[in-house]
Amino acid sequence: MLGGKKEVDVQDTNSLEIDELANFAVSEHNARQNSLEKMNFSKVVSCHKQVVSGLMYHFVIEVEEGSQLKQYEAKVWVKPGGSSRKLEEFKSVDGGLTSADTGVKTEEICHNAGVPLTKVSQHSCVPVGKQIVPTEAPIVQEAAEHAIKMLQQGSNSLSSYELREIVSAEAQLKEGSAVFDLLLKTKRGSKEENFKSEVHRAEDGSWSVKHATLE
Repeated sequence: MLGGKKEVDVQDTNSLEIDELANFAVSEHNARQNSLEKMNFSKVVSCHKQVVSGLMYHFVIEVEEGSQLKQYEAKVWVKPGGSSRKLEEFKSVDGGLTSADTGVKTEEICHNAGVPLTKVSQHSCVPVGKQIVPTEAPIVQEAAEHAIKMLQQGSNSLSSYELREIVSAEAQLKEGSAVFDLLLKTKRGSKEENFKSEVHRAEDGSWSVKHATLE
């Protein structure tokens, strides 16, 4: 169950873990972009943490890009127990999704688009096809939750829809949004049903469900 965001004091002398996670976000973003121009971590501007399945850290990070200082928003998911972590989102504070929003690696997107990796920058290529993404990724789980909510809102039944399994998930960046195509196994009362759903996440972080149809 999602919890509310709580602010973390980034000025605290015990905030080394926060700096480490923010540095990880920058390093991971550099690796995914696979660009010759790397950004360097400068400082954490702000941080909030949220209980999900584990912890989600919401950062505003200042980085050095060439001779300029810029700020980016990042989300880092930490698995319960801290055994692993994953960059879920990395975007400019001015808006603009990157491939991290979908879990699709930039090098895979650009390969499909025929863009040489040496020319890759944050917004230099757009995916031309869908990519399979991990069903256990928190952002995919969140997309599925929104699809289930829409099913429930459109139902006249007294029984609630229960998400049993995300069977498959595909994602792409399309017209400024991260688009998720999901196949969901649900249960309502004693009846199990599979639904196909298209869920969009806009640049401002808002979600919308375009459709959810019975397979």
